[in-house]
Amino acid sequence: MLYPRNLGTSDRTGTLNYTDMADDVARFMWEHKISTATMAGHGIGGKLALAVGCYHAERVTGVMALDTAPLNHSYMEAYQELNGYLSALRSINMNRHAHASIVSDLKKHVKCPKWRDILHDTITKTASGEFAWNFPLDLWWKNLSSGRAESLLNWNSSMGLWVGKTMFAFPEHSRYVYLSTHTLAMQKVCTQLQGFHHDIFSLQGDENPLSISLLI
Repeated sequence: MLYPRNLGTSDRTGTLNYTDMADDVARFMWEHKISTATMAGHGIGGKLALAVGCYHAERVTGVMALDTAPLNHSYMEAYQELNGYLSALRSINMNRHAHASIVSDLKKHVKCPKWRDILHDTITKTASGEFAWNFPLDLWWKNLSSGRAESLLNWNSSMGLWVGKTMFAFPEHSRYVYLSTHTLAMQKVCTQLQGFHHDIFSLQGDENPLSISLLI
């Protein structure tokens, strides 16, 4: 399994489209002498895992997509919430010398404790002693706000099909995947899907610790 780099630490952040990022994963494999790998990703990372399979099928032995589906998510409340949080981050003054003040602003603007913890972990201190986000905030915000075909929230049909093995896993009450409307989208992109309880399944129960981890 090829694990992705941490948010913001990649040295290739000039674009945020699945074509370039899939090529970046293939390049990473080549540089590290990894001939084939199973791709696993959560959310947007799950779409990227599928994109690697579509563009570099010869390098991919399987794909696991956690809490996501190959479709346009921009209309969904959960992704609109994320975009709102990114917009709010742009209003936080990162030039303050007190870390506590930035954390206080973050708590005020980001109500979801899970997203607040994730975004808090992206606060870093530069060599000059100033605080900054360790990911390209403006680039992410513009991409998620664009609604264009290459948006990370979308799934462009031009990416084609993934013909290998696939597994979709998500919590029973996912905010991102709905079996009633999203199963067809999965089957249109992933030709080997066998259906519910085999390659497409939910982890039952809100108290299931795995269910909670998938939402983080």
